[in-house]
Amino acid sequence: MPTKKEGSDEQTKKCSSCHELINKKAKKCKHCGADLRNWPSRHPIWTGIIILITVPWVVSLATGSTSSNSSKTNNTIKNIIGDPVEIVDVSTKVTEKNNVWWKYAWQATLKNNSSNSKTITLEVKWLDAEKFIVDTDTAYSLTVGPNQEQTFNDFQLITYPVAQNVVSVIAEIK
Repeated sequence: MPTKKEGSDEQTKKCSSCHELINKKAKKCKHCGADLRNWPSRHPIWTGIIILITVPWVVSLATGSTSSNSSKTNNTIKNIIGDPVEIVDVSTKVTEKNNVWWKYAWQATLKNNSSNSKTITLEVKWLDAEKFIVDTDTAYSLTVGPNQEQTFNDFQLITYPVAQNVVSVIAEIK
């Protein structure tokens, strides 16, 4: 902290290392050579790295986001009447996130009600609070054995900050 010596003007301060009187705007002490700049000025690269790491974290705390965003829905919507394969369950969970994308893992349980193996295409959709589609993932060639129930899983990277708007998931057999 700048201190004034008797008889000194407001343009001087004491060096924090050697306590000699120096110019208030000096970046280095002319007596001992001590660097008088603050830490961010002395370490601009480290300062930038710390800002890049902490800002997304602070933003997620401020918006109330957590890494345990999950939703679960029993879903037979979009199953064609009489279709031998039905969606028993679909769920999603954030398994990883950063300031570019969030990784949403999904899991869907399908049931084949016929006596033959069935191969289907499944489309998983993430929805916001107003039921608008935020993102989709399509899984091709999923085969369920005759009269069997089988669970499939995968993941989708959803762009941040849109990813934080996801509140539910649905699936459709195509």
